[in-house]
Amino acid sequence: MATVAGLKRRLDSARTEVRYALRGKLLGRRVERPPVVIAGCGHSGTTLLLSILDAHSAMFGVPYEARLGKSEGAEFRQKTAMFDKLTIAAGKSRWIEKTPSNVFYLDRLFEYLPELKVIIMVRDGRDVACSMRVRFEDSMGGREAAFAHGVKRWVDENTRWLAHQDDPRLLMVRYEDLVKNFEPTLTAVTAFLGEACEPALLEFHRSKKNYLHNAPVEAAPAPTQQYINELRNWQVH
Repeated sequence: MATVAGLKRRLDSARTEVRYALRGKLLGRRVERPPVVIAGCGHSGTTLLLSILDAHSAMFGVPYEARLGKSEGAEFRQKTAMFDKLTIAAGKSRWIEKTPSNVFYLDRLFEYLPELKVIIMVRDGRDVACSMRVRFEDSMGGREAAFAHGVKRWVDENTRWLAHQDDPRLLMVRYEDLVKNFEPTLTAVTAFLGEACEPALLEFHRSKKNYLHNAPVEAAPAPTQQYINELRNWQVH
């Protein structure tokens, strides 16, 4: 038997679908599908997943970290309105905002956007800590401090979403699955979002879109904090 909470969630979802459709029709907009947020510990493949899904004909990947979850009130509304405009300009029907720290604000995000779909990226903690050691070694005064920082972040940021792990609006995706079993994992992700797994997703790396950095990066920069956005831009291409 369905629970009261479950029935309420389904009713809220149905109302939201109608609201999105009406808004698109009345305003001549095509933002007709509920939004998506990608979160998780840094260095876990969140930018990679964003760049893949942006290749879809219906989904627009916001090409910068807007820290949507950290926003409230008017600032939140201004950001989502901007995402709508960018989505419309791209000729798509829903947007995806990627900021790893959104994982700290899931309660607020679900409160403001009850229809929201959330994807949490999780990567082997050893790889995350090693990656952060390289990035923060200079700025944190040595390899050991940087490695310890990575371990602490992995533990903290990967426990923040556990309270929502049974919520049907949330999907956890392992980085290793995305890399080693690309098509089956991507099929599961698009099914969760209610979208077709289009062939264009397999060609995401051919995109000319610049993520996190506003110009093409032709060669890999140093993997340090100073050049982190340039590095991410180069990696996803």
